[in-house]
Amino acid sequence: MADRLKENQYSFGHKIREAYAGEGPPVLVESRLNDPMKVKKPSVIGVQFMGDLFLDGITIKMIQLIFNMMKVCQRHTFVLLTKRPWNMKYWFGLLTFDWPIENLWIGVSVSTQVDADNLIPILLQIPDVMQFVSVEPMLGPVDLKQYLSLDWIIIGCESGPKRRPCKLEWIEDLVKQCIYAKIPIFVKQTEINGKVVSMPKIMGRVWDQFPEYNRGE
Repeated sequence: MADRLKENQYSFGHKIREAYAGEGPPVLVESRLNDPMKVKKPSVIGVQFMGDLFLDGITIKMIQLIFNMMKVCQRHTFVLLTKRPWNMKYWFGLLTFDWPIENLWIGVSVSTQVDADNLIPILLQIPDVMQFVSVEPMLGPVDLKQYLSLDWIIIGCESGPKRRPCKLEWIEDLVKQCIYAKIPIFVKQTEINGKVVSMPKIMGRVWDQFPEYNRGE
């Protein structure tokens, strides 16, 4: 992306290119903030899915402007995924409007049991919002039985030629946990016979469930 965002392309300029390359601080392109308003059909919008909205260096002004747009665009569902839930919790405590945001889903990204036990408890401290976990890339068995209040689980292996192993039995076990807890499951991809397969059949079916969720109801 850094190579694609050359000087003046999309009118972004060199600061955006440096931010993508990790050479500069996070940059908010305020001219793009109103883009969700242009989407008339109710949609699920991933926020900063090519990065992390709660990266160190994000400012309260950036967070406030982004969340103001979420409040305005009630027809859309906004999805936030982070590896830094401690920053997310901190910023949520500083926002200057009423909580909750009914059209917001928040989640943490984990790969191992250690990740899950370190990050999910912080996620669960943020009340009155849809909470999910993305176990991707899955790099070991993950037991979520103590986190049965979660609203959604995403599962997937790593991709790319140097991908680390993800055993099918790890995915099957987590799917069984979700079935028992009645948590919707989305199995994005796994490795089968040496190839990464999107939307694979696990235990005889494709798992493409989404939560039916609205705190305001």
